[in-house]
Amino acid sequence: MKYLLIFLFNFLFAHIIYVPKGFEYKFPKDYEIKTYSSLNKVDFNNFVVIKNNDFPIVFDKNLKVIAGIKPQREVIVSYKPFNEIETIANVDLPTKIFLSIFNKKFKFVKGTLEDLKHKKIDAYVAHKEIPNLLNYDSGDFEIRFHKYYLVSSKEFEKKNDSSAEFLKEYLVDNNLNNQNLLLKDIIFYSLYFRKKIDFSTLDENYFYQRYSINTLRVILAPTWPPFDFIQNGRLVGIGVDMWKLIAKKAHLKYKFIITPIWIDVLKAIKEKRADITPNTSATPDREKYAIFSRPYMEFPYAVICRKGENIHSIKDIKNIAVGYNYTAYIEMKKHYPNIKYIEVRNVLEAVKLVVNKKAQCAVDVLPVIAYIVNKNHFVNLEVKYLTPFKFKLQVMVRKDLDNVRDKINKAIDSISDEEKQKIINKYVSLTIVKPEDNTLKIVLVIGVLIILILIYFYLKIRKAAYLDELTKILNRRGFEKEIRNIKKGSVIFIDVDHFKKVNDTYGHEFGDYVLKEFANVVKQNIRNSDIFARIGGEEFVLILPHTSYESALKVAEKLRKAIEKHDFKGKKITASFGVSEFEGDLQMAIEIADEALYEAKRNGRNQVKGKR
Repeated sequence: MKYLLIFLFNFLFAHIIYVPKGFEYKFPKDYEIKTYSSLNKVDFNNFVVIKNNDFPIVFDKNLKVIAGIKPQREVIVSYKPFNEIETIANVDLPTKIFLSIFNKKFKFVKGTLEDLKHKKIDAYVAHKEIPNLLNYDSGDFEIRFHKYYLVSSKEFEKKNDSSAEFLKEYLVDNNLNNQNLLLKDIIFYSLYFRKKIDFSTLDENYFYQRYSINTLRVILAPTWPPFDFIQNGRLVGIGVDMWKLIAKKAHLKYKFIITPIWIDVLKAIKEKRADITPNTSATPDREKYAIFSRPYMEFPYAVICRKGENIHSIKDIKNIAVGYNYTAYIEMKKHYPNIKYIEVRNVLEAVKLVVNKKAQCAVDVLPVIAYIVNKNHFVNLEVKYLTPFKFKLQVMVRKDLDNVRDKINKAIDSISDEEKQKIINKYVSLTIVKPEDNTLKIVLVIGVLIILILIYFYLKIRKAAYLDELTKILNRRGFEKEIRNIKKGSVIFIDVDHFKKVNDTYGHEFGDYVLKEFANVVKQNIRNSDIFARIGGEEFVLILPHTSYESALKVAEKLRKAIEKHDFKGKKITASFGVSEFEGDLQMAIEIADEALYEAKRNGRNQVKGKR
């Protein structure tokens, strides 16, 4: 009834509300909405809506702020620590005022998120958090402001207080009453606080310290399935889920930071650019700059080799592939110093060296080995040994955050075996047995045997459907299945030059060898995330997800040179390449890449041609 009476009263003398172009907000029907192109031409003896960038006019014309409209979040996203940021793009007036509280000069430039991703700028102002980047949210300091403000002259507001009250009630969730305002040379209404902050002590170190303590930076190199990896664009894994459970029980606020290489994780914590990594274990070297939680899981290390290798004990192994600076490498070298260790970037690379006969065996934690064998259908491998020492999964914490480590330990103590088992079962079929239970080794061996048997029968059914029998890469059907969810990237069509002549001159057996060796050369020079398939006799296609046209041309040229230099049993083999890019319409990009390939062949072969 109250609002109805106010509405009827206002109906007798409707007022004009001026709004900026592009502004969308529904006011009561009895208020006429008009746009304006210049603030200087506006008659402020009415209610007016202004953008936050135009807020200085409030002071120039001695206006009254009636209410804020559309609460707006301000997040400075960057790949750098706050104290290293110099250039910031997409900066509006509220951001400039906020940044002015720091004793640092920033350079405000034009730029986009794409520029940030390519590191052309240091930071970008967004209105939401961006995954895989550092997010410095002004809300962490209780700073709030709006995109628009409803203002009028003070005299007009007094004369028409009923209308002003009506609008305040109408915008009840957005009004400015009882807010603590930011004071910095002038009163600036578009930045205000839910509580007071002493700005005389607020410098960038305080910001950095507050951010890092309240929002822990959890860094991961997601190339270690099933503990941490990227699946359908999401960070998942046993260690990721365990950390989420630990953080929930410990009431810790955190954000993930992603880096491609494990050594970068250790370096970031050592240099205090990150605070925590959840999937590692203590070593003497790491304890110099970090502290560790108590173990939340334990697994034995597994040594995997090709079937039929004449190895009677671990000491008989001549060489073994292992992740660079992984705990597995440190432990194995300590117990078996006479083995030659081939250091690679991650476990998948280590296992692939064994598959390709470039390493005798590989070693890592049992669930990791089991997952990789299952995921990649490596049927010719077998778990040869479980080592007598185990990997203890611990949370690694920056050395000066011992209070955080204590909270993590309490949370780990409260996690039940059932909760751990539930997380493990999402990724591998292994049963956790308490460390003192002597049946651990037997149960784990049985688990691995079951997994390998399931893999064998699974491959029997699926191999013919999705893999090319000769080259062991995807066939056309497998290719079409893999590309269903790829929305952006580049396409490379590849054709072996004069392949019919190779078959006619040296025979089909040699031709088959060329195709298999050709596929191996390409596989060794592309990323794990790239999709490589044989779609015809000597025709191959390569999809590079999230890769620009220019980068794809470089990849194609790298492959062309690698094939040209490779020794095909004394014969020289070359290939032609057609490159295109896509965003949404992959089929059209495939057709364009095919056209570019034929242009390369018409121009003399053994070359790369691109077509946008």
